[in-house]
This record gives sequence, structure tokens and C-alpha cells, in this order.
Amino acid sequence: MEAGKSARNVRVISKWTLRDKVVCKHRATMRNFIAISLFAMLPLDAAEKQQPVPQGKTPAVITVGGYVRRPGPVPHTKDLTIYGAIQTAGGPSEFGSMRRVKVIRDGKVVNFDLTKDEQKSALTLKNDTIEVPQRNLFGR
Repeated sequence: MEAGKSARNVRVISKWTLRDKVVCKHRATMRNFIAISLFAMLPLDAAEKQQPVPQGKTPAVITVGGYVRRPGPVPHTKDLTIYGAIQTAGGPSEFGSMRRVKVIRDGKVVNFDLTKDEQKSALTLKNDTIEVPQRNLFGR
């Protein structure tokens, strides 16, 4: 849009129509549309909703980032695996790789290949940071 001009019409397209073919009417062009990601607006699952914290205690969390669907803090429990933490964060995105997952623990980096069953059971520790990398050209 040119400077000084204001939008005359605003159209809201529901998340279900975004997957369908969009037909532009009234001589509209694609440059008149703004794409908005709706993933950030999705409601949280019941397990992720804010829970009251007893006074004097801070909740134990780990951070999941990189190529996951909902990056951010994840509540830590004693039996939470690295694989489970990534799934709690919505799982890897379409560009995320589970082969070279990095866990930053006490300032040290540990790599995990979560495509192997024996590494899927690795447990998280308080204050871990999990980073899911981008897939390479070969889909790994």
C-alpha cells in the first residue's frame, strides 16, 4: 500500500478457508492481502494452561526452541523425556529434524538422535534448553 493511503476494506478469512483456494473479487490483487499465521492464536491445551503456583515456589520449566510448532517454556516433571518435551511443544515443524536435537544442560551441549528408540527415553532435567534443528537437504 502506498504511503498516505488507507485500506478501504478489511476482510477476515477464517482459518478453514486459508487452506482453500482464495478467489479475489472486485479487482483485488494479492498485494492487497496480508498473511497472518494463526498458530500463535490457537488456544493452549488443558495441560499447558496456567496453573496456580504455591507461594514461595517457582515452577520448574525447560525451554524448547528451534523448529517446533509452539516454541517456549514447558513445565518440567521428573518423568518428562526430551522426546515428550518436544511433543508438548507441538512436535517438530515440517522443517524440524529429530536426528540432531541439542540439549543445553549446565552450559554443555549434548546431541540426541530421537529417531532411535533407545534415545527417545532420555529424561530432561530442570532448566534444560532443547533446540530442534532444521532439516538438511536430504530430509535429515
